[in-house]
Amino acid sequence: MKRLEDLNYYEILEVSPNASQGEIRKAYERAKKTYSRDSMAIYSLLDENESEEMLRLVEKAYQTIGNDRKRREYNQTLARARIEERETREPSFYEYLSQQGSLLQSSEDKRLNADQREKIEEIISQPGFEYTGPALERIREVLGLDLREISMRTKVSRTNLQFIEAEKFTHLPALVYLRGFVSEYARCLGLDAPRVLEDYINRYREWERNREK
Repeated sequence: MKRLEDLNYYEILEVSPNASQGEIRKAYERAKKTYSRDSMAIYSLLDENESEEMLRLVEKAYQTIGNDRKRREYNQTLARARIEERETREPSFYEYLSQQGSLLQSSEDKRLNADQREKIEEIISQPGFEYTGPALERIREVLGLDLREISMRTKVSRTNLQFIEAEKFTHLPALVYLRGFVSEYARCLGLDAPRVLEDYINRYREWERNREK
């Protein structure tokens, strides 16, 4: 899972890079309430020092992307960082499948037998496929991994992994932590973590919008 200092400012405020200044302001106010000392939302997740550190990062994020000029400069920095990351990282499971029509044959994925490869290809090659909680569960089961093993590898509790698969969003932690949990889970399965995260967070935001109606 990402360390707090490794989160970008949009992740800290839990907004889209395309968010308006009004949306950013609302997210800033919400984040200050969420990470305040008396917040019930994070009392079991953060100690006092971690809460203070998160509030510091929230302020820093807002001072940057809440200002149009600083935001433009920050976006340029993020874009350069993404380009450098793409140039240096190995192709992911999903990217290789999309480009080659077969599964990634890295040292980690050599454990896959022909039957597993066929089943996973069938799952993620379906038209309109999205990485939902149940889809992650099916892929995990095809790989023969149980939640206890995933938890040991990712340091994400079995309970939170169960909630992710069942999409029990009301029981999951704040979005800034959920992003890290889902990313680590995806990497453990050998999947394209950014693609998994995008699909899953879109479902979370849809649930959030429906809840607010």
